[in-house]
Amino acid sequence: YKQISNINVSGSDQISKIFDFRGSLYFISSHSGFEKMYKFESGLFSQVSDIFSGDDEITAIAKDDTALYFQARSVLGTKIYAYSGITGAGIKQVSNLNAFGGDSLLNEMSILDDRLYFVSSENPAGEDRLMYYNGAVIDAIDQDLYAAGVDEISYVKAAANAVYFQGLDTNGLKKMWRYDPVFNSGVGRIEKITGLYDGFDDEVRDIEELNNFIYFVGKNSIGREKLFQLDPSTKSSKQLSSTNVIGSDNILEFKILGGKLFLSAKNTAGQQKPFMYDPAQSLFFQLTDFFAGNEDPENFTLYGEFIYFTIKINSDGHQKLFLFDQNSNTIIQVADLNQNGSDNIGNLTVVNSVLYFTGEVNGNQKLFRLCDESTGCIN
Repeated sequence: YKQISNINVSGSDQISKIFDFRGSLYFISSHSGFEKMYKFESGLFSQVSDIFSGDDEITAIAKDDTALYFQARSVLGTKIYAYSGITGAGIKQVSNLNAFGGDSLLNEMSILDDRLYFVSSENPAGEDRLMYYNGAVIDAIDQDLYAAGVDEISYVKAAANAVYFQGLDTNGLKKMWRYDPVFNSGVGRIEKITGLYDGFDDEVRDIEELNNFIYFVGKNSIGREKLFQLDPSTKSSKQLSSTNVIGSDNILEFKILGGKLFLSAKNTAGQQKPFMYDPAQSLFFQLTDFFAGNEDPENFTLYGEFIYFTIKINSDGHQKLFLFDQNSNTIIQVADLNQNGSDNIGNLTVVNSVLYFTGEVNGNQKLFRLCDESTGCIN
């Protein structure tokens, strides 16, 4: 690995988020004293955003091949902005639902078929509504899930040709819903998908898609948090086998990578460990057990043939970067920035076939990249 950033020569680079857009590395940093968006390309760093005189307060980010959308603070409050990545094009404000203040946005956005879906209460109903921006105008989806009050929409994710979200049903309970934009020749339809925990909130989140199935986290019929599989064609859900058969799985991170499911969850001893779920075998496999305690795995990322992730390797909380080789079922430590302490590695992101991550050296956070053992950092 190699350190590639030192934009704050006297301290931490204060990078909070890294992402790929159109083959370039972007990140959020407050190293200058104010939070802004930056771009790293051809070995050079350049500032992209300067929306507000203070922190831009960039939150939700959604992107496709042509546009990067994000929520940021304006003089009036939080608005939605678009950036094409084209040199000289600049940043365009696309939402102004409230001309006198912020747009009352949920910190969630997702893109489906050139539409940006988001949630706002700035509409004629004055309640949470699923809305979309089609590149020209903003419109609201016709909905009223909970007639007796506010729908309380949370967690919006496009998957399997639809938009999934959580909202209150007619009983005031949190359930999963699906918006199908092409139903009835584009009229669209909203329908309730789950009723996992009868009489209580399902608490659905972390929706992912694999082989035409939807996987998500929710509560089962006895109120325990588990991983579920949904068949979108039949709207039937089933609980997958559990990492903790005597309680909630306590799933803190969940990603689908290379055809398998990787997650941070509790085992039967109540310890937070990294797990892999293989749909072909319908089984969970615990990947590491360095010590009898919480390893708190995070940052699951597919890079080449391997799954990279971070875990704590001892009771002192020393966090390191590892890879998992699925072919040999082996775990290998990748980085050791601080031999006698935690590396505090995060923000693993692959851009142009290079794995980038943040880590701390001598207490200062910097940006790093992984290098090939044979060729080094030549690209």
